[in-house]
Amino acid sequence: MTDETKPHEDHPETHLTGGGVADSPEARVQQYANQLKELQMQIETRNDELATAEAQRDEANMQLGAMENRLAAERMLAAAGAVDVESASLLLHQRVNFSEDLPPEQLERAVERLLQDKPFLQADPTPPGTMPTLTSSPRSGQLSEAGHLSQA
Repeated sequence: MTDETKPHEDHPETHLTGGGVADSPEARVQQYANQLKELQMQIETRNDELATAEAQRDEANMQLGAMENRLAAERMLAAAGAVDVESASLLLHQRVNFSEDLPPEQLERAVERLLQDKPFLQADPTPPGTMPTLTSSPRSGQLSEAGHLSQA
């Protein structure tokens, strides 16, 4: 083995490359610095992608919450006898923000207030095909008085 091909024992930080040229420690430091910079850029890219994905998740969760609130409101309106649930839901949405966190009790109170304020949204409690009964008509009182007078 000649002096040119044997390892440099007095400088262990250098080694021979394929071409027989020794890499200097400065060259390796530069190579590692470049790799570090590239890895830092990849981390930054991944962090940006993560932030975008988290924002999309948050938006989807907000939309899901709004849809759940709207469906809960429509179920409550239907159970309360609303004639046109879609229209009643639109009117309710003017009073309540479905995108916010709504406890069921708050939504229930909003539905009750809407139906009290706008009774035309509810179906008539009289079943179809039946005549409403008159319980206290001023005329029926007059007839009973007339009946008593004629008997006298």
